[in-house]
Amino acid sequence: ETVVNTFGSTETNIILENQKHLDSDGNIATKTRWFDSQLEIVDDQGMACQPGKTGAVRVKNDFTVNGYLGQAQANPTTFLDGWFYSGDVGLLTESNNFFITGRNTDIFNIGGTKVSAMLIDSVLQSIRGVEDAICFVVPDEIGDSELIAFVKYC
Repeated sequence: ETVVNTFGSTETNIILENQKHLDSDGNIATKTRWFDSQLEIVDDQGMACQPGKTGAVRVKNDFTVNGYLGQAQANPTTFLDGWFYSGDVGLLTESNNFFITGRNTDIFNIGGTKVSAMLIDSVLQSIRGVEDAICFVVPDEIGDSELIAFVKYC
């Protein structure tokens, strides 16, 4: 059997899928199938990381938006030089397989209040009937951070 997990966003559309299966040794093997997109793992200076090194995930394709609706200018830390910075931390392997390893920050500033994303995720995941949950911030129409969560129910 093969399990397929996609990676993408509303800002870029789906850009890849990771196909996972058990190899002959019983280990999980991953093969990344790329769509018409560029994905790079970069350091703090925007330079591409070597395979196996973690860094910020940035994406570019023909579907990438250049900002959020209701904002006069694109967010300079999220949209830069045609790239969308997803807020994820990841790595590419020598064989060009993609893995997410975390987020750029787990502390969000919501109206001046510091909020732990990991704590919110944990609380949401502890609710009966919730299989998984993850929170993130999106700027609202005036540029303030709005907390959003995706919740998968069982």
